[in-house]
Amino acid sequence: MAKPPKPSEKPDEPLADDVKDAIEDAVVLDEPVDDPVPPDDEAAQPEETPDRPEDPPQPTPPAAPAKRRGGMGVAFGLILGGLVAAVIGFAAARTIVPEGWPFPGVAPEPDPLIAVIEAQDARIAGLEAQAETLAAEVEAQSADDSLSVLRDEIEQLIAENAEATTTRLDDLAARITEIEKTAPGGGTEAAEAAAAAYERELAEIRAMVEAELAELRTVQEKAEVLEQEAAEAAGDAAGRAALARVVAALDTGQPFAEALDELAAISGEAPPDALASLAADGAPTLAMLQDSFPAAARAALDASIRAAVEDGSMNRFAAFLRTQLGTRSLEPRPGDDPDAILSRAEDALRKGQIVEALGELDAMPEAARPALSEWRTMAETRLAALNAGADLAEALK
Repeated sequence: MAKPPKPSEKPDEPLADDVKDAIEDAVVLDEPVDDPVPPDDEAAQPEETPDRPEDPPQPTPPAAPAKRRGGMGVAFGLILGGLVAAVIGFAAARTIVPEGWPFPGVAPEPDPLIAVIEAQDARIAGLEAQAETLAAEVEAQSADDSLSVLRDEIEQLIAENAEATTTRLDDLAARITEIEKTAPGGGTEAAEAAAAAYERELAEIRAMVEAELAELRTVQEKAEVLEQEAAEAAGDAAGRAALARVVAALDTGQPFAEALDELAAISGEAPPDALASLAADGAPTLAMLQDSFPAAARAALDASIRAAVEDGSMNRFAAFLRTQLGTRSLEPRPGDDPDAILSRAEDALRKGQIVEALGELDAMPEAARPALSEWRTMAETRLAALNAGADLAEALK
């Protein structure tokens, strides 16, 4: 009698295939699920039953991934909250905080450097406006056709006078011919009468022509004078416009070679060396002098302190403290010590008074002068350029 087949011989094949397919199709989750898929060896072993094999177990469907809370929403909420808080704080500050807080009633101290810069801006704007006005004046001089009208009138007057003279000569010739025809017998008396009449007419014509020529010469001389004056006025206007561009470039530190060449061509003279040497690269500005002065002043003060220690006028401990702390007077104060001199020089420089600043620095001790030499050269260069520009302006008046 044939033995019944063992339960594990055939029923385990479809079961193993289904389980294997389920494992291959499984989705890897971010978080472990409570009921993972059993391994192949466990899923392939059916329960031992003597009667029949059980139906293959269905693979467990993968659990849906847990929803994560997005980070962009949180960040947007924080940014929006910060903006709302900033708006509320600004409105509260404008309506609640008193004017001038934390020191109400005390006006802030004006910055003198800002006032100097504003004055320079106003001066530059004025120079630019002056240059535009001069350019318009030059254009108006060029467009003025009064000289051409006067020239046309002179030519017309000459033509009219020439025509009148020709007419008078024709009349005289006709009258002489008529006298010759009417003279009785053509005797000597008739010829003399005709010659006398001819001479009178000729003298009248000569006087008329000379008067007309004198009038023409007078008109021509006036026209030449007007033309010369117009050319000089146009040249002066163009020269002033070029000079205004040069002065504006001195204030801004921009190159001005083109304007200087134009000015030299108009005046017919070579430009001063103080301007020609700076035309390509520009002149040192007042702002540059003001910005570079503190560093030069500190170096000069340190050199003065070292010299004072060497000659015994200052002890080493005090010199060490002054050098390490780097203290320097920023407000002008009286005295002949280096710190007082530098404070007055810087105050003059803030006001744009380069001559006064250089005069104060003349009193600095010999040991401090090398530290100020570079700054002093720059200041003297600017001062020489300004003086040269002023001389050119005086020459164009």
